[in-house]
Amino acid sequence: MINYRKYELNNGKKDSRLTFANILFLWVLISLLPQVIFPTTRESSGSLMLKSVFFLGFLLGCFIYLYKKKARANVMEVFLGVLLCLIQIVADYLVGGQSFSFGSIAYITISSAYYVLFFGLMYDEEIDSKGIYRIAFLYDFVILYASAYNIAIYGSSMINVFSITNTYEMVMRSFFTNRNTFAMFLMFAVISSIYRLANPASRKQKAWCWFVLIITGYSMFCTFARTSLLATAVFIVIYFVGRRKNQVLRRALICLLIVVLMVGILYITGAYQYVLDMVVRPEAGSTGRVDRWGMLLEKFLQGNIFLGGNSDNPIMPHNTYIYILLAGGLSLLTFFIVLFLRILRKIVFILKHDREHGTFFLALFIAYTCIMSMAETVLPVASPANSVITTLFALLMPHYYYNYIISQQKLRVAEQSTEDTEDNEKGLEIS
Repeated sequence: MINYRKYELNNGKKDSRLTFANILFLWVLISLLPQVIFPTTRESSGSLMLKSVFFLGFLLGCFIYLYKKKARANVMEVFLGVLLCLIQIVADYLVGGQSFSFGSIAYITISSAYYVLFFGLMYDEEIDSKGIYRIAFLYDFVILYASAYNIAIYGSSMINVFSITNTYEMVMRSFFTNRNTFAMFLMFAVISSIYRLANPASRKQKAWCWFVLIITGYSMFCTFARTSLLATAVFIVIYFVGRRKNQVLRRALICLLIVVLMVGILYITGAYQYVLDMVVRPEAGSTGRVDRWGMLLEKFLQGNIFLGGNSDNPIMPHNTYIYILLAGGLSLLTFFIVLFLRILRKIVFILKHDREHGTFFLALFIAYTCIMSMAETVLPVASPANSVITTLFALLMPHYYYNYIISQQKLRVAEQSTEDTEDNEKGLEIS
């Protein structure tokens, strides 16, 4: 594996990467602020208006950043962003027959603009491990505030978490719309803490990460959100097993041993039944999701399968792919599947050149596309806060880290070429 830190640029590009990391965090922050200011169970008109104002301000700031940097846009990605906007407009207003409203127009505009901005105008931006650290560290303060808010309201319930008999006694949602969304944000804090603990820069940073991990990990457990808990477990297994190429089998056996020991401890202590009833909840099954999926897929097949037009469906599918089919049909689903495959190709490239980060991104990608998207509606490149944080970690970070590796390879080649030229000149002088 190439040590890319050896080839760090010293012409200001490193500072540019940290500036860009700050911009990515700001994107997450402005998506969350309306929810913090209007902590209701559903998105209010005030929240939507505030989100639009923040969006315009953020967009203006990004344009200033790009102008000063003289960044070059990727024309093809900009075209795809416009295509995304057109698919949603045609699906909603021509096929679905929806009436024009501020909410629907704002949603389509913001989602399409985010794609154009991050995949088109900022296509060549880079992020390295220090940028990931910066985003994770800043995000710590947001999620700790959310956890403190949650403790202030539901602290007594968290203390008595092991004495409850029904998970619905625990209404852990902080200022989010529901506990599943809160658990999703906690999950990314847990994942980023694990990443930093695997690559600690100092003893203080390690202690801080353990503090964040304990607070957010326990808070996530108290939500009893099975999707986020399962996605986190899948991430941990893949990341732990795959991050060292020559230790895959040994680490897989260690994971298996840990699972066996945990099951044994749960049986011995009598906690097995609690975990089965409260966390696994086999009697709850899919909580009606499978029946809902079947009904919604039948509705999809009866309509326009190419353009959908049912984004305003009153029944929430709790499945990203089914929602995409209902909203934009096969056209929109194909758009996002191609996007996922393109990101996966870049992750495979990273995996070949940087095992540590490649495994990290692959574990995140699988947790999102195979676990979270199957049981929750988390749209890629959309305006809701849960979509923003998921898009950042699972899709954008791999893309920008891929750019970083490419730039370091070019720098290494240029450096090697310079050394060869100097050696040739010395040889000529001697001769």
